[in-house]
Amino acid sequence: MLTIIITSYKESQTIGRAIQAFLNENLQEDFEILVVTPDKETQEKVLEYGKKYPQVKCLKEKEKKGKPAALNFAFKQ
Repeated sequence: MLTIIITSYKESQTIGRAIQAFLNENLQEDFEILVVTPDKETQEKVLEYGKKYPQVKCLKEKEKKGKPAALNFAFKQ
C-alpha cells in the first residue's frame, strides 16, 4: 500500500488540483491519499473528494504548527 501525504493550509481553491494530479497517475499498486489540514474550508473540499474516491482521506489537524508537525501527525495515523 502506497500512502501519499499532502499537507495543506488555507488551500481550498487549489487542493483539488493536487488531489486530482495523484488520482490521474497510473499507479500500479493500491494507494491512499492523506490530506492534512487544519482549516475548515480545505477540509470540506477534501471530504468532497473522499465521497467520490474512497482512497482520499482528510486528517483534521487541530494545531497549526507548520509542515513538519503536520507530516509527523500524518505518520502517526
